[in-house]
Amino acid sequence: MKPKIFVSYAHDDTKWLKLLDPHLAGLKHLAQVEDKFDDRKVLGGDHWDARIKAELEQADIFLALVTANFVGSEYIRATELPAARKRESERECVIFPVLFDHCYWKSLDIDEVNFLPKDDNGKLKPISQWGNRKNAALTQVVEHLHKQIEAIIAARAAGAATTDHTGIDLALYRGRGQAKWSAIDLAALARPGATDPDVTIRLADVFVPPNARRSRPPMTLPRDWLRRQGIDPDKEADQAQEIAASWERLSPEPALDLIADPALRRLVLLGDPGAGKSALTRYVLLQLLAETPPVGAPLAALHRASYSRILPSPWKDSTHPLIAVQDVAM
Repeated sequence: MKPKIFVSYAHDDTKWLKLLDPHLAGLKHLAQVEDKFDDRKVLGGDHWDARIKAELEQADIFLALVTANFVGSEYIRATELPAARKRESERECVIFPVLFDHCYWKSLDIDEVNFLPKDDNGKLKPISQWGNRKNAALTQVVEHLHKQIEAIIAARAAGAATTDHTGIDLALYRGRGQAKWSAIDLAALARPGATDPDVTIRLADVFVPPNARRSRPPMTLPRDWLRRQGIDPDKEADQAQEIAASWERLSPEPALDLIADPALRRLVLLGDPGAGKSALTRYVLLQLLAETPPVGAPLAALHRASYSRILPSPWKDSTHPLIAVQDVAM
């Protein structure tokens, strides 16, 4: 249940790590977090690369001490940061960058993540520029870390309660679901042997959320059937054209917003072959399997609802307790 923090830093920035140490030590007792890991814990005789990679795979928070040294570190850029980005895309890890000194941090390609600390005007300000108020900046960092840790603990407690209530091992279910659905299999799109089995493309990295309309397009009925029902086929065709024109004028909306709309309790996803129905369903599933989805994500409310009242689905091919999916060929 205790979250784990992995501290990523450049060795030339050890002074900043030592400045942060006492603040994190206090957080350990307050938030019931496991003792943080940094490479000072690697013992003589350890395989340091394997140890670091193992710790990265278990980390819940990737705490990055960002400086020019950090940005320029080959090991961080090639090993630590990609591992954190991969786990973040699977909602298994939070990347938590702290700017300690001026540098071109945008080259890290994580500028969508909120950096700290912020000054009184809400602008990013490196800790090196806080003068005798550095402890105030670090306190702000620890306060935000504490909130992230509380969110992780709350999600795990909810998962444990669900396991007790339903008998479903939610952690096992989540892990198997992510392993099965997070990667895109390119083998079906190329001739045998043309793809590199070591290349993994994650759905979350390439998925573009589609738009959709709230209703299905109008359907036309056979003219013979209409005549047997005493309906004028020509009049019915004129009305169908009007309805079709009205449907075309409907503005498409983000499909994820429609899926997450609490007013839409039952949804049927329709689309032509290759329109992306299966990819959208897999993406939604992976979002719901995450322990802690990003704040403000379209499916955040649906994620909370799904874990607050998980119900086993009667569908044979269901991929989530609240989402039953069947591909039907017609």
